[in-house]
Amino acid sequence: MTLLHKLRLVGIEGKLLNTIKGMYDAPKIAVRVGNEVYKPTEYLFGVLQGCPASPILFDFYINDIFKGVRGVRVPGLTSRIPGLLFADDAVLLAESSADLQIALNTINEWSDTWEMAVNASKCGIMTISGELSTDMTLQGQKVDSTDQYTYLGYIMNSKWDISGTINNNKNKVRKAVYASYSFLRRSDVLKALKIKFINSVLMPMGCYGGETFGMSEARCKPIHLKIDKAIRLVVNVGKSAAMERIRDELGISSVFMRTSTARERAYHKWPTSKTWIADLIKAPMKARMAIWVTGSARWIKKFCSQDSNGQTKITIVDRKRRNIRSVIRRWTVNRKIGKKGNWVDLQAMYPDLKLGLQDIGKMRMGTFRTAQRLSNMKIVDQKFKNFCPCCNLCVPETVEHILLSFSRWLNHRTTTIGRFIPTPIRSDEKNLISNFNEARLGLVGKLLGGESKQSLSQLRAGTADQNFELETDKFLNGIRVPRTLILQSISDSPAPLN
Repeated sequence: MTLLHKLRLVGIEGKLLNTIKGMYDAPKIAVRVGNEVYKPTEYLFGVLQGCPASPILFDFYINDIFKGVRGVRVPGLTSRIPGLLFADDAVLLAESSADLQIALNTINEWSDTWEMAVNASKCGIMTISGELSTDMTLQGQKVDSTDQYTYLGYIMNSKWDISGTINNNKNKVRKAVYASYSFLRRSDVLKALKIKFINSVLMPMGCYGGETFGMSEARCKPIHLKIDKAIRLVVNVGKSAAMERIRDELGISSVFMRTSTARERAYHKWPTSKTWIADLIKAPMKARMAIWVTGSARWIKKFCSQDSNGQTKITIVDRKRRNIRSVIRRWTVNRKIGKKGNWVDLQAMYPDLKLGLQDIGKMRMGTFRTAQRLSNMKIVDQKFKNFCPCCNLCVPETVEHILLSFSRWLNHRTTTIGRFIPTPIRSDEKNLISNFNEARLGLVGKLLGGESKQSLSQLRAGTADQNFELETDKFLNGIRVPRTLILQSISDSPAPLN
C-alpha cells in the first residue's frame, strides 16, 4: 500500500507502523440508507473516513508534493520557496509562465506516481505585475486566470492589498446581522445570549485574517460599523449613542482591538514556527513601502512603551481612555461605575426582574430616557429640562433624582433602596442639586452595580453590591409603568419613550 510506503520513508516503523498496517488490512466500506445496509465493498484508495488518524496520515501522504518544484527566490533567504501547503490546499509559486508550466508538470508526475487526482476546475492562476504568455494545463485540463483567489478563506488579489478580505468579512457580517435580525430584536431572549452571539459568531467572522489588517482603525472601520449595527439592535439605541461605553458595558471588544492584538501575537509567535513565515520575518525585504513585518514593527515602536506580547492591548486601552470625552464616560467615572456591570448575568439568574435590570443597564450605558434627556431630544417640551413631571417640582429629572429623591414614590423607595440612602440625601433636595459630593456620587454608582464585574459564582453566593443592584431593580420595576404613562402623557411622540 502506497500510504505505508510513505510512512516508512519518513521513518515511521515498529509497533506504530504495524498498528496502522492493521487498520488498513483489507478495509471495507458499506452504504446505509435508512435501516438497510448494502453489501460491503473493498476500500482500496484513500484514508479511512471518520478515523481520527486520517488527517495526519493524509498530511504525511502529500507532504512531498513540492519535491522537484523550483519555486521563487526571495531576497534575504538562502533557499527558494516552492509554495504553500495546508492539508489538501496548495499554492504553487513561480517566477515566469515557463517556470509555472514546469511546476505544473512536476505536480502531474507526482499525482500520477501516487495515484492522486487534482481538480483543475477549482484551481486558478493569479499573476503579479505581469501576464501569462500561454495557457496553462494541469492533468490535461486548462487552468483559468483570475485577478483574485480565495485561499483558506482569505482573499488574495493581483494588487497584493487586503481590501478583498476586508470587504468579504464586512459582507459576511452584514448578511449574518440581517439573518439574525429577529433574534437580536426579540425582548424575550436574554441579553447574555445576544452578547454571546456577537462575540462568538459575528466578531470571529469580521476579524478573520485580522493578523494582516490590524493596527489600523481606518481598515477596521467598515467591519466595525456592521458589528455596531448588531449591538444597537441588542440595546435598542440609535446612531448617536456612545458606542465605546456600550461595548465596554456589554463586554464586546472592538474590531480594531481584536485584529491589532492578533497581529501583535502573530508578529511575536510566527518567528518561532517551522514554516516559511519564520524566515520571511527574520529577513524582511527592503522596500520603500511598509511590508507586513516592517509595518508591524513600526506601529509597535511608535505606540507601545515596549516590544513585548500584550503591550498592544495596554496601549489601545490607554489611548481610548485618554481620547474618549463623551458625557457618559465622565458620568461613569465620577460615580465609580466600572466598565462592565452584573445586570446581564443577573437577568439570567432572575428572569422575573429582567425589566428593572434592563433599566439599570441603560443607566450605566447612558441610554436611559429621563425627562431631561427627552427634552434635549425635542420629544417633550423644553420646560422639562429643569422640571420633573413625576414630582411636579422645578428640578431636572436625572438618574440621581430618580434614585435618590423621587418624592412621588417616596414610600416605595423607602421599602426598597431607602435603607441604603442616608437621611440627609433623601431630605435635602437643594443640597442634592447644588453640592453633589463624592459620597452621593458613589452611592449612585453602588445602586447601579458598583465598579467591578463579579463572576457567576460570586453572584450565586450573594454579595453586598448585588443586594444594592437587586433592590434598585425592585424600585425601578415598581415605578416603571406609572412613570412611563406620565412621560407618554407629556409627549407628542407615538413611539414608546423607554
